Amino acid sequence: VTFDEQVRRGIYPEVPGTLDDIDFSLLSEPDEWEIVWGHLTMVDEVIEHCSRVLSLHKLVNLLYSLATTYSRYYNRVKILKDPLPTLIPTIHARVVLCRQIDAAFARLLHILGCKTLDMM
Repeated sequence: VTFDEQVRRGIYPEVPGTLDDIDFSLLSEPDEWEIVWGHLTMVDEVIEHCSRVLSLHKLVNLLYSLATTYSRYYNRVKILKDPLPTLIPTIHARVVLCRQIDAAFARLLHILGCKTLDMM
């Protein structure tokens, strides 16, 4: 069951409309910050570098590293916890992080001419 399905069922409230309404300081796991600072902030720089030198190896390395870190994180951290009011801000921060990761995967895979998977 996905977050969006549980929002439709009324279990979780929707994610606030703007990123300014998300408290990213609630992301306390080391893998979360490795994903943000070691991967997501590097996407534009890696794409620019690859287009400048006409080589995709750094892009592939970034994809592999992001996938490895995300897999480790996703298997270790429960994203959708009990919908307690005190946990909702953390759940929202993690859902937004996952959406940003998905967007980065889609963007990088598109450059390589690959499609993303809708489900496994």
